[in-house]
Order: sequence, then structure tokens, then C-alpha cells
Amino acid sequence: MVLVQTTLALAQFTVGVLVQNELGLVGVALMTAFVVGIRARHSGLAVTAAVIFIALLPQA
Repeated sequence: MVLVQTTLALAQFTVGVLVQNELGLVGVALMTAFVVGIRARHSGLAVTAAVIFIALLPQA
């Protein structure tokens, strides 16, 4: 259990650093909206944030 939580925390940190380096504050805001949408079971918010994030990533 601790290994799974540690691995997830490391993955979240790595994704956060990569997003911040590539897209700056907009990327962090989109990732936050995505996670909040998933946690709140609000699929519209999560899908919208993911689509915008994917659309912006190749341009970064």
C-alpha cells in the first residue's frame, strides 16, 4: 500500500513538473481542473480540461 501511494505521488509530481515546464500556469490550471473533475465525478469538467490540455500540448 505504501509503495503504491509513493509511486502515485512520484508520478503526480513528475507530471506536474513536466506540465509546468511546457505550458506554465495554464498547464497547471488544466491539470488541476482535470483532477478536480475526476475527484468530484464531474465528467464534463474532466473531459473538457483533458481535451484543451491535449490540444495545447503539441503547440508548447
